[in-house]
Amino acid sequence: MLFPPREELTALYQAAKAGYILQIKQEAHRIKQLDVKYIVFAHYVLKLAEEFEDEAIANLLKPHLT
Repeated sequence: MLFPPREELTALYQAAKAGYILQIKQEAHRIKQLDVKYIVFAHYVLKLAEEFEDEAIANLLKPHLT
């Protein structure tokens, strides 16, 4: 799975840390529109969001933000 650049993940990470499921979904859809190579990533994040796994999303993103 290919992750978008760090600057594209910041808002998604902040939404996940805050538990804002709707904002997580919005960011995932935005990232999906950036490039087709991020579709798998976006779909995975959306799946986690549907399951209210905001903490799992934050943990997934954290290593890619440093």
